[in-house]
Amino acid sequence: MKRPNFFIIGAPKCGTSSLAAWLGEHPQAFMSEPKEPSFFDTDNELGVAKTLTQYLRIFENAKDDHLAVGEASVGYLFSQVAVRNIIEFNPSAKFIVLLRNPLEMVVSLHGEMYWAGWECIEDFETAWRVRNVRGFGRGQVGPFCSDLRFIQYENACKLGEQVDRLLKTVDAKSVLFIFLEDIKLSPSHEYRRVLDFLEVPYDGKSEFTVHNPSKRERNQLIRHARLYFHIIKRKLGIPFPPMRMLKAIFVSKYKSPPLRAEFRQELIEVYRDDVMLLSSLLGRDLSHWLR
Repeated sequence: MKRPNFFIIGAPKCGTSSLAAWLGEHPQAFMSEPKEPSFFDTDNELGVAKTLTQYLRIFENAKDDHLAVGEASVGYLFSQVAVRNIIEFNPSAKFIVLLRNPLEMVVSLHGEMYWAGWECIEDFETAWRVRNVRGFGRGQVGPFCSDLRFIQYENACKLGEQVDRLLKTVDAKSVLFIFLEDIKLSPSHEYRRVLDFLEVPYDGKSEFTVHNPSKRERNQLIRHARLYFHIIKRKLGIPFPPMRMLKAIFVSKYKSPPLRAEFRQELIEVYRDDVMLLSSLLGRDLSHWLR
């Protein structure tokens, strides 16, 4: 049985779903199903596999001709322990980290948490205001919230701190950093960078579909119905109707409304030092993120 040799470890809402899907289409790369086993971030309880045997079973269909075998659990970068656990499991593991302007990331993360039922406050600014009281007997959370850290938002998007911890744990040569803005500019170029990093030959891929874009139900009634059916599924194990068909009917792409100028400036100050830390760590000027 082949073991995973690379890990897309985050960050959330930075293009991880798209990259995992593109690699999963490569004949010599194998991506886990589910995409996010979340086995190694043992500081939360999100993992679908509770034992190493269960985890390895996820990769049992990987063949000898799969040169790269991996998974994409976006909580690993944020986790305090996941990377260390991965190194203990596979000392030669390779890591792929996708990064994004935190001012965009935090809004998109809120939207994803609201969609997933972790967040119950639809307006991002309102949710941001209560981020620090959640988990202390105050501040509402969604019915599916399994890890309060992701709806406390601020630290979840401090990528400088997370990358700093990563680079203090592993050799920088074993890490590939990719910026979402570069993927948008040239997905083919960034995809080939990934293949080179994984030592997998180019497969001629020329179409790069975006996966897991921001989305929202067409109205609140549909949202409540979808979450209700998920609760029933979870409790009783009832098969759920094909989501692809339902999404086409009841769900549409969603673009968050622009932030108030004063609130945006507040976020800039919150993330300023962290952005400058990330810029220093990677040797890339990211000052445009703060304009």
